[in-house]
Amino acid sequence: MEFKLTLTREYLINFHTKHLYKTKVFTLFKISLIIFNILFFLFCICFVNSKYTFLVVIVFSITILFTLLFRMKIVNSISKFIVNITVANYKDKFLFLPTIITINNNGITIKNKFNDNIIKWDGVKSVHIIENNILILTFVENNIVIPSEYIKGNDDIKLFIKLVETNISIVPEFTYPREINFDL
Repeated sequence: MEFKLTLTREYLINFHTKHLYKTKVFTLFKISLIIFNILFFLFCICFVNSKYTFLVVIVFSITILFTLLFRMKIVNSISKFIVNITVANYKDKFLFLPTIITINNNGITIKNKFNDNIIKWDGVKSVHIIENNILILTFVENNIVIPSEYIKGNDDIKLFIKLVETNISIVPEFTYPREINFDL
């Protein structure tokens, strides 16, 4: 099974931004933001002069209301910011070159102008199929993304799943990974 593809910066940013809010890291970020707001509110209540307590409550309420109303906009902005920094700092500048990814019983071969890597099946951490995009998380190398536009339909997906199940004891998941690290 072979895929000839060229990833773009925009595709990677949009793909990961769309799903980042489902990850464990982002959940922890949201929890810490809520805890910070509550602690700040309690600090203001305790240490601000009592005649300004009502003002503090109003400001806090407006902040919470604003956060609830524009939650998805805020989540998308933060997600795009995190992924954009990761893609901008990406160590392997060959990522955006035309690449041939071959998947067979030996493993996953990645070839481009400057790079020729083979990732053995035991180096695969997990496999995710999200909206016909394939995301392969590895122990040893960078994560592999195969966009849906380079997959020729359900037959390629079924063949890929069969290869994965035959060669490793991992069942592909049909969700974005919660444990992803943005080393891309």
